[in-house]
Amino acid sequence: MVNYTDFYRNHVKNIKVHGQQAKGLCPFHEDKNPSFSFNVEDGKWKCFAGCGEGGYKTFQGKIRGEDRPMQPPPMPKVEKNGSNIPIKYQKIINEAATYVKNNTKEAIGDMPWSEELVRKLFIGYDPDNERYIFPIKRNEKYRHFKFHKDLDGKVFQIGASANKIYPEEIFTRIPGDETLYIVEGEKDVVTMLSNGLNAICFTAGSGSVPEDISKLRDFSTINIVYDNDDAGREGSKKLARAVVDQDRDVKLNIYTFDEGFPEGFDITDYFQGGGSKEDFERLVRSGRAFGDKPSDFGGFDILTVNNFIDSEWKQPGYIVEEILEEQGTGCIAGTDNLGKSFLVAQFAICIALGIPFLGYAVPKPRNVLLIQFEMQNGEVSKRIKKIKQYFNEPDAPGDINNLHIVPFQPDTGVFQDNWERIETSLQYSRKKFDVLVVDNLYTSTGVDVSDNKHLMPLLGTISRIKNKFELSVMLVNHHNKTHGQFSSLNKEMIRGGKTFTDWLSNVMQMADSQLIDDMRVFKVTKVRSGNSDTRMMAQGIMWDNDNLIFKDRTVLPNKEEVYYADPKESVEIKLWKQICTYAGVGTDVKENEFNRKQFAVIMEELGFEGPASVTRYLNRLVNLNLIERGKTGQFFVVNNAILAKEL
Repeated sequence: MVNYTDFYRNHVKNIKVHGQQAKGLCPFHEDKNPSFSFNVEDGKWKCFAGCGEGGYKTFQGKIRGEDRPMQPPPMPKVEKNGSNIPIKYQKIINEAATYVKNNTKEAIGDMPWSEELVRKLFIGYDPDNERYIFPIKRNEKYRHFKFHKDLDGKVFQIGASANKIYPEEIFTRIPGDETLYIVEGEKDVVTMLSNGLNAICFTAGSGSVPEDISKLRDFSTINIVYDNDDAGREGSKKLARAVVDQDRDVKLNIYTFDEGFPEGFDITDYFQGGGSKEDFERLVRSGRAFGDKPSDFGGFDILTVNNFIDSEWKQPGYIVEEILEEQGTGCIAGTDNLGKSFLVAQFAICIALGIPFLGYAVPKPRNVLLIQFEMQNGEVSKRIKKIKQYFNEPDAPGDINNLHIVPFQPDTGVFQDNWERIETSLQYSRKKFDVLVVDNLYTSTGVDVSDNKHLMPLLGTISRIKNKFELSVMLVNHHNKTHGQFSSLNKEMIRGGKTFTDWLSNVMQMADSQLIDDMRVFKVTKVRSGNSDTRMMAQGIMWDNDNLIFKDRTVLPNKEEVYYADPKESVEIKLWKQICTYAGVGTDVKENEFNRKQFAVIMEELGFEGPASVTRYLNRLVNLNLIERGKTGQFFVVNNAILAKEL
């Protein structure tokens, strides 16, 4: 007699024996969670990850690289509703039925089945191919046969193979006040019936529901128990919706095997492992009631106001105060050659270290993934190294290695869809990231982000990825080209327009100042949640070329458009500079004061004459907040440390 434990131990690692069943690491795939099981008495094995199942001879053939020790008949090509059974299959079916009739115990093997029930359902067994054959009755005739499974693990059907309820005769055997179980396959039906539980299945598998399920209306309580895999979980929900759609009064329960069971685990596995009817019923009662909530059917959950208020919702926090919220979507936008990539690299490093970004608080360090689609790795490395040296102080709360960077690779496509690849990277990374930074949106995709019909699906993809991995996302984007000088940063300037900015939770924008060397005008133009002290407030940030960072954020005291003016062309700036000289800005002259007569002299020096011109430009400078009115005829220069540097 074969010692099956010793036999499998030669091929299967980490074998642990529990009674008649043993488990180990499957030799046919990279297995980390033991999914290979065999019976120590009869040698039958199964991989719950889907590599196959069979007797020990089948295992020998598979180990040798043979798919099977004996070639089964090819799958027949039979029309879906045909009823003719080819002669060669009639022979196999008859021989399988005869084998079970004469060798019922051997045919059943370790299956938790009743011999009487197997004979009653005329189940056949083909020992050459180690598979069961299920005759499926319709209108008291057998014209449909299901072969389960051949040595390749395939299931196929012949005859009038339209999707049916199996076994049809169950509806004449049990009253409607008893509980009906709907399971995934014929094998599980026989297991359930053998253990005193009323069950049916659908012959086309977990993903299909027959056109006519009206007989299910006879039952007031239905439990759905499908296999422990994605197909089973999705199939159970699809079936549940169909059942409740035709009978809103049915008490419907879905049971899904929990994490303690292997992937692919099914009802027959449960009873083979020694499970009892009573324990199984208790398990199923712990399942989820279906049909009471609109969300069961793809709708929204609906709560009373008290339930909504009492729910323990997670309060949103900030990644960076005013700049990016937890699981939010943010954007830094501006024209070309402003330093957006430097700023977003600084943003990523500050979050990784848990230190303020431009003076905005970073509550705690986070794991950040930075992906850029434009610059070569050498340039990025040089920039990051310089910025890191400036910020990486020993007392920083976080670690610089909280920041991870995707290097630009030879096969990295620019202006093609990279979001599927981004999703794959997040899926299989060993690091859980809190923030994803993409530089930039335009080059990360192959679609025209200024066209709503292309932009909206892209934003849907980014939202799905964000929600799936519980991320905050910061995107670099561009301003649309403008004609002539603009006066104020606003969201409408951003490529993608209202569709894009409505989708965002936070927006920051920057523009170059022609008036002040190395200064950028910086503005937070959207904050969806929480309070903001600086929203829509024009601020200045200074470029530090030695350290490749922006710093010294300060509120601009004058109107924003002042800082976009060309000092060589702007009359207002020329007037302001002359006023500062007369008023003694930068000297000890009291309160930077001047009067209308002094201003009229300055106007004459610049070629402007007449009271109207004097009044017009005084009003203009007041409007720009470059000067303030005092008592009649008196004015003061507004203190501005930034502009004073230009004198």
